[in-house]
Amino acid sequence: MKRSLTVFCVCILAMVAGVYTAYAEEPVKITIATYLSPVYEDLFIKKQQFADRVRELGKEKIQVQFLHSETVLKANDLVPSLMTGATDVIFHVSALVHENWPEIGGIGLPFLYQDETDCQNRLMPGKPLFELLNQEMNKKYGVQILTSAVLRGMIIATSNKPIEKLADFNGLKIRSLGKVDAGYIRACGGVTLSLQSAQMNEALKKERLTA
Repeated sequence: MKRSLTVFCVCILAMVAGVYTAYAEEPVKITIATYLSPVYEDLFIKKQQFADRVRELGKEKIQVQFLHSETVLKANDLVPSLMTGATDVIFHVSALVHENWPEIGGIGLPFLYQDETDCQNRLMPGKPLFELLNQEMNKKYGVQILTSAVLRGMIIATSNKPIEKLADFNGLKIRSLGKVDAGYIRACGGVTLSLQSAQMNEALKKERLTA
């Protein structure tokens, strides 16, 4: 099933428009938040490096607060926090924002791209799809997407038998990230459950999940 899961870095448009200026007498304070926790080492480190780089380039003019999902804000809190000004920049995953931002959810639907490379190329800054998406996000929500990255190598792991054909989905209890994911899992005959990622291994062992 060809489907992309994309991480977006989104900021409130006021930052891009220059409300935060390098010439301010007092240091500018910005809050950067991610949906990830440090447990996901390979993905988390990039977000930490981004915050560190902003801090480094800002010298004494920019003070950065970096939050992750084990601190103040959980994944579902990130979009509201950005829209209310509690955060200035967020990293989020496409599957978890489609209720707030259906435009981002739409570009992650199955069968839109040839493969993950095609998806990544189309979602690069400057490419027509990326620019169209940003126009809509600016107009409707006042936010700006800075960049995106496709998470590669998505796998459906099963506890007892491999998925070799569509019929093998029938009856499988699968953890899904959101409504879009859940919809096509159910269309294939699976049953969807919502769980914290940290609970998945235990749920598989106890067969609360089968995939």
